[in-house]
Amino acid sequence: MTEQGSAKAKSLAVIDLGSNTAILTIFASTPPLQIIHEEFRIPRLAQGLQTGGSFASAAWERSCDVLNEYQEIARNFHAEIVLCGGTAPFRKVADADRAIQELQQETGIRVRPLTVTEEAQLSYLAVVLIECEGKSLQATQLLVVDVGGGSTELTYGHADLDDDRHQVNKSISIAMGCVDLTESCLPEQLSEEHGSAAATLKRLSTTFARSLNQHRLPTVDQMVGVAGTPVSLALLQQGIHRYDPARADGVVVSRQELSRWCKRLATTPLHEKVSKYGIPSGRAEVIVAGLLILTEVMQHHNLKQMIVRNVGVRHGLALQVLGLLPEAYALS
Repeated sequence: MTEQGSAKAKSLAVIDLGSNTAILTIFASTPPLQIIHEEFRIPRLAQGLQTGGSFASAAWERSCDVLNEYQEIARNFHAEIVLCGGTAPFRKVADADRAIQELQQETGIRVRPLTVTEEAQLSYLAVVLIECEGKSLQATQLLVVDVGGGSTELTYGHADLDDDRHQVNKSISIAMGCVDLTESCLPEQLSEEHGSAAATLKRLSTTFARSLNQHRLPTVDQMVGVAGTPVSLALLQQGIHRYDPARADGVVVSRQELSRWCKRLATTPLHEKVSKYGIPSGRAEVIVAGLLILTEVMQHHNLKQMIVRNVGVRHGLALQVLGLLPEAYALS
């Protein structure tokens, strides 16, 4: 199905396939952007993946199962898979074209690999173009942080709040994500019983901070966190111990609260993260690394709080399909 023909469907389905998660969002096919249904799975496609390597067979099978399940869900909503955006794992695997072809053969879904710039800009535009009920951006110099499994995207922009004009100024991709850092620096977080020592957390923070310091990063007024780590944090702050991402949208989290939850979860056994706090299995293993990344970004920019948004690449892709991106941001 072509992007141009998608508007004739009763609804359109968009998938964000990343290193750790696969998210299906079904939208109404006519403007304004309206979500009909959403599904969230953690197949961990990039588990154990090294740059230039191949996908592990177990991770591949899990991902194919999820995509086949999403096909069935989309059919139940009279939708077709319009776009499946592939992020960091498809930039990291040895033969991405072959992997994409095999995925299509096994699931019927064609993955569109996204460049670093496309991924960052789609998330940024979703933040600034999709309203959050009862909330509005107050900043002119904005940073959108997308903590992925295999990379962390930092997108800096200028928002003219008076006439609703927005400009992307700079995008930076740090080749470290919550899955990579957990596997390399916090393997004890994958254990059912063990926590991480303060010294171990400090080493990981230093490692990520060193990567940040290699870049000249702009000054910002406000930070917005997207993706599973900040969404999970926003739910924890509200005492919501189940994964209900819609209830995280627009929540403000302080750096102090972020640090408190990072220290608490670092020493919480894996099974308690799932059973006591309702963090999904697959996210629970890597959330401490994700929280440390957010902490370092906030500290680097001397920010005291961030806004959490339950939007991302899939929303940006939907805006593109529906022709709702401003002309200046039309992506190829």
